[in-house]
Amino acid sequence: SVLRFSDILGNQVILVGADVYGSLKDSNLLLEYVNLKRRTTWGVSAFQFRNDFYIFTTDTDEEFLSRIYRGVNFTVQRPWNRFSRLEASLDAQAVTEEVLREDGEGSGYYYPFGDTSTYYYLEPGFALVQDNTLYGYTGPISGGRRRLSIEAGVGDLSFQTYLADVRRYVNFRHQYAIAYRAVGAISTGRDPQR
Repeated sequence: SVLRFSDILGNQVILVGADVYGSLKDSNLLLEYVNLKRRTTWGVSAFQFRNDFYIFTTDTDEEFLSRIYRGVNFTVQRPWNRFSRLEASLDAQAVTEEVLREDGEGSGYYYPFGDTSTYYYLEPGFALVQDNTLYGYTGPISGGRRRLSIEAGVGDLSFQTYLADVRRYVNFRHQYAIAYRAVGAISTGRDPQR
């Protein structure tokens, strides 16, 4: 669930989000403040996101890889017209990685197996965004969005990630929308991201 608080004009926004799975360690958590008062907007957040990889990460079917991302983020956005903007961000993250193994009795219980590793790094990023999407009651109904971004990891993890994301929404009879999306990404460096 996500709770959104703002002033009457919507210039200052606080987001509180949580996906609680049994304990706080296993949950997704977000606390974010965004200031939209001026043309250059900015936001700061603290987060914890869990990502479990069940395939293609371990040697056997009884194991899977679990990563917990904890950190803080600072983001600045500056539009130069109504539909285009430049974004800059800086994350400071700690990623805890562990392999979990099934207990062997088919109970669905997993326990930590092997060493737990934690990596600390900074992740600066830049993006160019063009967005003229028009939203309806259920989501986007017309327009499109293009985003070109680059992010890099500096510290215990070293990588460069390039992403191109193009989305287009075509309105059909004022009741439906046909959506299509093309995404291309590559990550290079000593520790490329999956």
